[in-house]
Amino acid sequence: MDLDLSPDAPNSDPVEVGAKMLAIEAPQAAQSSEVSLLFSYVIPDFFAIEERRLTSEWHELGGFRWRILLFPRGNDDSGQHVSVF
Repeated sequence: MDLDLSPDAPNSDPVEVGAKMLAIEAPQAAQSSEVSLLFSYVIPDFFAIEERRLTSEWHELGGFRWRILLFPRGNDDSGQHVSVF
């Protein structure tokens, strides 16, 4: 995703980050099962963020808890990219 992260960036639109996860349970018998989850994390006024990192709400899938971890200026704080985990 290309974003202008400079302080005078003209865009103040919200940014949406999404994740789709798929869990495949090991087969107990002849069949396995799949469970999926799709969620979005909307960040209003993305270009005004001052925090180093943001996290989404927790979601559960396949017996595990998941969330999005986002570094608006990259996880190296360079300001040249966005890091999403």
